[in-house]
Parts: sequence; C-alpha cells; structure tokens
Amino acid sequence: MRSFQVSRGHNYASLRSLVMSVKKRSRYFGGKRAKERWITTQDDANKDSPKKIQRSASSRKWTPPRSPFHLIQEDLFHDPWKLLVATIFLNRTGGERAIPLLLRFLERWPRPEAVLAADEGEIAALMQPIGLNNRRARVIKRFSGE
Repeated sequence: MRSFQVSRGHNYASLRSLVMSVKKRSRYFGGKRAKERWITTQDDANKDSPKKIQRSASSRKWTPPRSPFHLIQEDLFHDPWKLLVATIFLNRTGGERAIPLLLRFLERWPRPEAVLAADEGEIAALMQPIGLNNRRARVIKRFSGE
C-alpha cells in the first residue's frame, strides 16, 4: 500500500479524492447488475411451443469465496444450524481446542432434533474440556428449538 505525506495546503476534499483513487474495490462486488437468466421449458398444454420464464436471482446458489485461513465456518456455511453451533463452540475458545469437540458433537447430534432429544448434562459433559459447558449446552439446546 502506498503512503502519502500530507502538507498543510491540502484540504479535506482533495485528500478524500486522493484516497478514493487509491482505494481498491472487491472483485466480488463489481457493481454490475446481475444478468437476467432465462430458461426454456415445455408448456404442458402445448408441448410443441417452448415457453421462456425468468429465473429469479434467489434460485441460484451462491458459494462464498474460500479464504487462505481454512476456517471451519467456510465448511459449514450451507447449514445455518451447524454454523450457529460452531460459533457457540468457538466463542472465547481457540480453534485448536474447540474444533475437534465440535466435530465430535456434530457426529453425535447431526440435527437440531437430535439435540432436543438429548440430555443437557450429556451435551455439557462433552463440552467440559473447553469450559462454559453448562451455559453452552443450555444455549445450544435453546437455539435448536427455535
């Protein structure tokens, strides 16, 4: 990144324009409008005439870019419940201690319904090595029901 020396003769507008000219934009948010995508289907009433319908932007699946840090959140982005559980495990705990326990937790209770059926003490016993186990177990069980 370039550094600039500011003298007393510069005003705010000139400094702002200078910074804006240097500022880089993310390649993921280019500002271009999303192109409309059309798909062709066969109408049930008239099988000979194709019908064009517009596919909405929400029907396309978005995959977040991968970071060079290999975050566990990048592997769990497709399931909001698992991502929430991972953030609870990683709150105030280092990844080297929390992630192995998280993976054991997800093997034992892969869905929120399984957590609701489990005993809170059993969940807390699994999380005992990372601390705050009773509180984390209570929060995970409460969030699994919501």
